[in-house]
Amino acid sequence: MKYFDNFQGSEFSFWEIFPYMKSTGGFKKLYKEDRSKEKNKSSKVMWYLSLVTDIDSEFYSLDKSEQYDTVCDVLDLDIIKYLGEEENLNILLTEFESFIDTPITSDIRAHEEKLEERKRFIQNTPYTLDEMVYPGEGEKFKPYLKKGTAAQLDKMMVDTLKIHEEIRRLRTSAKNEQSEKGKGGRESSFLEG
Repeated sequence: MKYFDNFQGSEFSFWEIFPYMKSTGGFKKLYKEDRSKEKNKSSKVMWYLSLVTDIDSEFYSLDKSEQYDTVCDVLDLDIIKYLGEEENLNILLTEFESFIDTPITSDIRAHEEKLEERKRFIQNTPYTLDEMVYPGEGEKFKPYLKKGTAAQLDKMMVDTLKIHEEIRRLRTSAKNEQSEKGKGGRESSFLEG
């Protein structure tokens, strides 16, 4: 959908660039309930949604811990404070993501989430080698080989590169798919092509 591509600053109204969003799901309620001048605050919320969910956005890849503050600073609005609670933002994020995702971008998102999980797992697992464990004084068990983690971690790191390659392939497919679509994700007409 590339909503991010249309972001030229929060002073430009999201609602004017994408007027059909005023009547779509939870965004319709957001628009109607906004009492700010020219619906400026709800427009900033929509820009926030596009900046953090559009996979082509510069802000999409930011670590989640810094993403919120960074984008709120760019937009000059504390989104959660405006919406009342974080749950309201999460509902809108889920709805926006569902609205803009194609099967390919949904796959990219899923791969990247698992990649983050994998990264945390690798970082939190210490390297260990195989070692023999012998009974201590007063203990009664047969010595056994305790498997280390080094070989598995090394294999995971190599396989991680394959996942990165798959994500790059999916992103290329998504770009090709996007170039075949018109504004809003519809098929390009012969006049546009």
